[in-house]
Amino acid sequence: MGLKELHCAKFQNLSHSNVKTPEPNAVYLMTEVKARDQQLWVQAQDARRRKRYHEADMNEQKAIIQEKDALIQSLQEQICALKENLPRGRPSLPYDPCRD
Repeated sequence: MGLKELHCAKFQNLSHSNVKTPEPNAVYLMTEVKARDQQLWVQAQDARRRKRYHEADMNEQKAIIQEKDALIQSLQEQICALKENLPRGRPSLPYDPCRD
């Protein structure tokens, strides 16, 4: 028997015995507390899901930045290698990554 069935059976037994049933206000408050607990649980689940998505997005952005940094480094090395092979009388490049 689940908790809900046990809870319902408890109140059915109370209503069929000489024991006074809970006041409507108490039942209402118990229902409100249960609804509030459910709402908080759903909000917590949503927050955890959003956090996972945010972390995944941040990891993806970090990987993209690392790839671009590696590409920039490679291009700078290629520019330096080309510049070293230029004849001496040629004008210099407008951007010199070798000086960075």
